[in-house]
Amino acid sequence: TEKKDIAEKPCIGQVSGGGRPHTLRYMPAPSCDASAGFATNQPTCIHCGGPGRPAILMFGDSRWQDVDSQEARWVAWQRAVEEFVADTKDKVVRIVILELGAGGNVPTVRRTSEACLKNFLESGADAHLVRVNPDLPLGDDSDHFAPGGDESHRIISVMARGLGSLQKIAA
Repeated sequence: TEKKDIAEKPCIGQVSGGGRPHTLRYMPAPSCDASAGFATNQPTCIHCGGPGRPAILMFGDSRWQDVDSQEARWVAWQRAVEEFVADTKDKVVRIVILELGAGGNVPTVRRTSEACLKNFLESGADAHLVRVNPDLPLGDDSDHFAPGGDESHRIISVMARGLGSLQKIAA
């Protein structure tokens, strides 16, 4: 039963068969000791005691909470990039959006990537979307980015898996 007890404990950083072979480069040291948040079987926020949750919408996630401040930061960042591009008249601003592993089950990510690409292009950037996906690497927006669309050349399709592609990019 020892094996069963081990399997019931959460495996932090051990998703899909193993931890990272090396730490993330340039990752800053944590500003505080977060170990208290993992003292029980259910992670908690070390500041408020609420449930610890990733900042992503997971499949079948009935407890997702929109955070207005997070949305506001995202919108402000997009606006800042678009304004920078529009204000930079003397040279072309090049932008690359890297999308990893967003297949048919995560259409929100795919739509967001293509919407950002469209907005950056409209701002005057020389923008491209590198879509890394072994099954669905092409554009979706039939008017613009899908094969035959007027901006289909803006999608760089990489038929590969995410981690392997990142390792090759970092090499």
